[in-house]
Amino acid sequence: MSVEPYLLTIPMEIIEYILTLLAADGEPLAIAALATTCRLLYKMVYESSDSHLWREIFLTTFDDPRPARRIAYGRV
Repeated sequence: MSVEPYLLTIPMEIIEYILTLLAADGEPLAIAALATTCRLLYKMVYESSDSHLWREIFLTTFDDPRPARRIAYGRV
């Protein structure tokens, strides 16, 4: 009988939020390490159909470039 790991019983949105917090705390390698633990987490981190996780990780590290782009193109 196969038992599902407790981590995978948590909704994926919560896992993504935890990963975003890890990135904000300066632990981006923890995301890569988690992705190596099972296929489902690997797919969530590297093969997601949208880029929500990576967008959130980017925005925890860098400023959102969209406001600067609007100013540069005169769309304030």
